[in-house]
Amino acid sequence: MYRQLRLILIGVTFCFLGTFSFIESLSTSKRKPSKSLIIKAIEQICKEVPGIFGISALHLERNQALEFNAHKRFPMASTYKVPIGAYCLSLLDKGVINKQLKVKITPRTMRRYCFVAPGQILPLKKLIKLMLERSDNATADIILKLVGGGRAVTRWLQTKGFRGIRIDRPTLKLCADYSGICLPGDEYNCTVRNYNQLLRGVGKKQSMLAAKKFYTDARDTTTPHKMVEFLARLYQGKLISKSSTNFLLQSMLNCTRGQRRIVHLLPKGTKVWHKTGTMDGIVSDIGIIELPKTKGHLVLAIYTNKSVTHLRKKESIIARISKKLFDYFSQSI
Repeated sequence: MYRQLRLILIGVTFCFLGTFSFIESLSTSKRKPSKSLIIKAIEQICKEVPGIFGISALHLERNQALEFNAHKRFPMASTYKVPIGAYCLSLLDKGVINKQLKVKITPRTMRRYCFVAPGQILPLKKLIKLMLERSDNATADIILKLVGGGRAVTRWLQTKGFRGIRIDRPTLKLCADYSGICLPGDEYNCTVRNYNQLLRGVGKKQSMLAAKKFYTDARDTTTPHKMVEFLARLYQGKLISKSSTNFLLQSMLNCTRGQRRIVHLLPKGTKVWHKTGTMDGIVSDIGIIELPKTKGHLVLAIYTNKSVTHLRKKESIIARISKKLFDYFSQSI
């Protein structure tokens, strides 16, 4: 009898220990990976293509950051349209620009990669929507000239504490410099036909030298860290009025570009307010992601530079990094 009782007790003990080990293993498997491991994993992903990646991620509510090359400078390309839009809306808030203003599209304000037509007369807010939702270059240049140019936007950013974000050129000049085109006159005015003629006259060597110079040019650049700071304060409503903030964020939510970047691998239905930037070797995406189950918001900026790798490969890397960060910040502490 005593021997049987002893065997039962031993069996129960082993059963308990086995259950405890199983629970412990489950707990360990669900444990949040360390910050250093995530950064190392992101670094390995970035090594899959030549060039430089810069990443800054911030959990808005927890004020927790995760960064890689976040203080290096990167060309913004079309991501600079977000601060341009914000500054324009700030002028509308103050009454400096008439809210009823309408702008006529002319052949000389047309651009490659635009969705307007000569002769159209559009309200200013419609121009902002096209600039952010479809990355329209024509409307971006019209808005930039209207607000006083890149210097005016940069000064406003500096007064708000964003000295790391610099805006200098309209998209016409920016694209011309990248391609090696010397514009003959006003950097805000050139027909698409004339631009294409100038582009055809650029030799291969001249084009390569221009791109190489563009990658190291300080103009129209930011650090991922500063862009995330800007997006965070924008989302919190600390830069422009509530109605203007809602308008700008809705335009970012409706962004039709870059569906293979930040948003690509996230769960279906995830809210993402974002804006892309693309110029051959420059493929980027910035935005705010709503995390699941009221776990807050992730502010994210992913920039690339100096890479001639195929567009889809860089987009895939941006998508994978975004998913990894989404999973990391979605987990409980």
